[in-house]
Amino acid sequence: MRASRRAKTRLECETLEDRVTPATLTWSGAVDGLWSHVGNWTTTDVTHPVPQNGDAVVLPAGALNRTQSDDLGQLTLSSITFNDIGYNLSGSLIDLGNISVAPAGLMTGGDSIANDLVFVVTAPSDQATIDLGSARELLSLGGSVEVAGAGTLTVTSGGAGAALGVANLAVLATATLSIQNTNATIFGQAAIYGVFAISGNSRVDIAPAAIVADAGTVSVNAGASLYIAGLVDVEAQNGTGGVLTNNGGLVLVESSGSLYVAVRIDNISGELYIAGLTVLEQGSLLTQQTSAAFTVVAPGGELYVAWDMIGNNGAQLYVFGQVVVANNGNDGIGFYQYDGTIAIEAGGALYAYGLVAIEANSALYDYGTLALEPNGYLYSADLVVIEQGGVFYDYGTFANFGTYYNFGHQIGG
Repeated sequence: MRASRRAKTRLECETLEDRVTPATLTWSGAVDGLWSHVGNWTTTDVTHPVPQNGDAVVLPAGALNRTQSDDLGQLTLSSITFNDIGYNLSGSLIDLGNISVAPAGLMTGGDSIANDLVFVVTAPSDQATIDLGSARELLSLGGSVEVAGAGTLTVTSGGAGAALGVANLAVLATATLSIQNTNATIFGQAAIYGVFAISGNSRVDIAPAAIVADAGTVSVNAGASLYIAGLVDVEAQNGTGGVLTNNGGLVLVESSGSLYVAVRIDNISGELYIAGLTVLEQGSLLTQQTSAAFTVVAPGGELYVAWDMIGNNGAQLYVFGQVVVANNGNDGIGFYQYDGTIAIEAGGALYAYGLVAIEANSALYDYGTLALEPNGYLYSADLVVIEQGGVFYDYGTFANFGTYYNFGHQIGG
């Protein structure tokens, strides 16, 4: 009787999903300043003796060799935490989730990262942070910093005196950069293609730099301020974006600063203070929308209106420097005050080559120079007053349907 054969069973190995557990690596600096040397780190995972993709890096108090080089090539890190001052990092590009500064106690000083950084916030719900903690900390980012995706990078601080310095900043696509309760200084260039929002008790200094808002927005909210000592160029793409909104904050164009706007400035309830040059390019609009909206052209400052400027609901314009209302054909370019006050102060000048309209419930007071140039058109449905010391140069068309007082000097007309 032939014995039956038992069927053979073939054993196969199934390829399983790679499972990599991120580690936390803490710098000791026991060997030197290179990230690639194992002896410089303590780790929560012996398979990660040096930083790998997905890991968190902690730079603690009391460590040696704080001038470091990331010589590992491009990394993706979940976070970098500074627990002391005096760290200076350079090297390869880092894709980064978060930076936090959490020193023990209140310290004065700074840390720096010279690496190029990319905060990847792919989806609208994705959040990345730069938390400056509660110390008087200066964190300097000397490489290029990109915010890429549709999510948000939030810069925040819990203490007075914390500051962020950025050499080159790009907010790409539909990403959002939100600066809250801290100071941020942009020393190089900032290209804003998404949303740049400043809120809380924040102050952002542009010195000297450029913000190019291309199909993006720049928003300054209540209690916040934007100081421009360099160039801010708010441009547009295909007729969209390129809008600067001052919603209860302060936008200050310093004497060395320039602000160019291709689409619109909405000064809703804050102050626009111009000590440098502000140009409303052809096709752009400046609106002042409430009684809490002030535009001040300071001595030495210039506001150049190549399209339209509209003030209503009690908005006010004070001119100590120079305002030029340009003429560009018959496109309705001009300066419309529907409800509020225009005051040309002593030493100030308003040059009208286009239309200046003083509509109902509005007034224009001239203590300096009101120059209605050839092709200029001054329309008054309410009140125009040439005060003592004021001069009205009338070389254009003055259509008065309101009240006109001249206590100063009129030339021409």
